[in-house]
Amino acid sequence: GRFLFKVPLGSVYPKLGEVADNIKLAVAVADQDGKAFMKSAIVSKEAAASKPLRLTSSNIAKLANELINESYGWGGLYQNRDCSAMIKDLFAPFGLWLPRHSADQAKEGGTFIDLQKLSSKEKELMILKQGIPYLTLVWRRGHIMLYIGSYQGSILVFHNLWGVRTKDFLGRETRRIVGHAAITTLHPGIEIHDGDKTEMDYLNGILGMTLLDRKAHV
Repeated sequence: GRFLFKVPLGSVYPKLGEVADNIKLAVAVADQDGKAFMKSAIVSKEAAASKPLRLTSSNIAKLANELINESYGWGGLYQNRDCSAMIKDLFAPFGLWLPRHSADQAKEGGTFIDLQKLSSKEKELMILKQGIPYLTLVWRRGHIMLYIGSYQGSILVFHNLWGVRTKDFLGRETRRIVGHAAITTLHPGIEIHDGDKTEMDYLNGILGMTLLDRKAHV
């Protein structure tokens, strides 16, 4: 009946049982001397579920929607997530363990398809043809994204990004800050008139795509 602490997505706790619309968990709290001891806590079934969740596009989309607009945190700064931390935490409730680094997630997270030798147009067609919405990672150096489908022929990705490069009126490089998880095309910020069009072309820098689980798609 009182607040204990905020729990980030992907956290795992021992389940003690279920009571009506709630789940009873074992949690660690501090006693008067500051030492930890185990205590039971009640959490709504709307906020928690027995692990693992079924790995389906609809379940992944539901959790991803909870992360939209969450602040970007390089390396976990201020307990926020960067691109790879968000992807790792997103799939943890499904019992799918992913490495912490974006390159390792791409190469070890499932079936990796190398796209380096393809043109931007060929990469786009390959992702649209082979990609499974919400179950495909798209990787460029230093950044990992989740392919979620397409809209009017454009690829859509869910990712946590810091910003996009722009130029001031003297032609000097600047940056337009995004700083949160968002759904974009592979040309984020293309509508900005002072944007760096080369930097905004994520397609050109894509190195590969990773199919997490073909059989899970529904």
